[in-house]
Amino acid sequence: MKKLLFLVNPVAGAGAGAALAGRIAQEMRTRMPEDLYDIMFTTADAAAQARDLGPRYEIVAAAGGDGTISRIARGIAGLPEPPRLGVIPLGTGNDCARSLGLLPVRRRGGLAGLIDLISSGTASPVDMLTFGAEHMFINYAGLGRDAAIAAAFDRVRRRAPFRALCAHGGSRLLYFFIGLAGARHTCAPGIALSYQAPDGSTHALQFPHRLCQLVIGNIDSYGGGVRISSRTRMDDGLFEVAIMRGSARWVLLHLGRLTGRAYDSFGPADAVIQARQLALQPAACSTAQVDGETVAIEPHACLDVRFAARIQMIAALPQGPAWHQRVFKQYGGHCNAGAENPLTSLQKQATIKT
Repeated sequence: MKKLLFLVNPVAGAGAGAALAGRIAQEMRTRMPEDLYDIMFTTADAAAQARDLGPRYEIVAAAGGDGTISRIARGIAGLPEPPRLGVIPLGTGNDCARSLGLLPVRRRGGLAGLIDLISSGTASPVDMLTFGAEHMFINYAGLGRDAAIAAAFDRVRRRAPFRALCAHGGSRLLYFFIGLAGARHTCAPGIALSYQAPDGSTHALQFPHRLCQLVIGNIDSYGGGVRISSRTRMDDGLFEVAIMRGSARWVLLHLGRLTGRAYDSFGPADAVIQARQLALQPAACSTAQVDGETVAIEPHACLDVRFAARIQMIAALPQGPAWHQRVFKQYGGHCNAGAENPLTSLQKQATIKT
């Protein structure tokens, strides 16, 4: 068995993935004998590729956006002995990498820092959840405004003039303007859901009027840095459901990107539900967003959300997901220039206490 496989999405980061493979090769020459690692581009079916190759490696490192990471995670999740999964973030939102504490590592150590962390093999458990019979996710799934904006962004960025803009670092700017254009989108009326709470009780909700958005979150970052819930853990078999009935709540959610506060800390009392299992039924054809990628949902489809698998993902915080909440609470997921990395600071505190 080899130590490490890098699976690089060549079109991620507006084509930056293709050049990244060469940079990884340069970094690895001084770190590990060539017969202990491989670097490959992802195929059209990255999940099947990861499932086929995974048993040959101790660690699989996914280089790409949240969608690439999710597909590779789905591939290894069903293996009898899944390899640990590392992440080299190349997407627009990079929510999975943020929740694992990897973005401060990249800011301070660059690609070399990420490769060193991945090679160390330090990992934390992360849940995977179902979204209907055909989809699984690590980060989040949802219906409504953000899903429609993500679908529009995915269409527009593939056009020639906008491909060039994204290639020169304009992805966030393009997403911002598309977001403004889609800021009136809502879910069709008639959404029904039932869920099992953590204490085992069951509840049902019906929404005869239009909802702005419904988001199901499993990690501590959504939409490029928003926190849905202060109770989020990646390894507890639970998830949080944020229901936004109108635009004001949607704005509150995204203001969290600036304040660092979780939506449930300043939203209405019923803003976020914690659940162990959920059945969601949209009344009309819908566009859903699943780990940053858009999928079409048929009318009256029953979308069952529940724990599906648990994988080990390389993380900057070996102490576990509860520490991630503390980092976001204190630092909002950001490091000031010249300041000590908060991840390192917390780890030092743990060392002193123990």
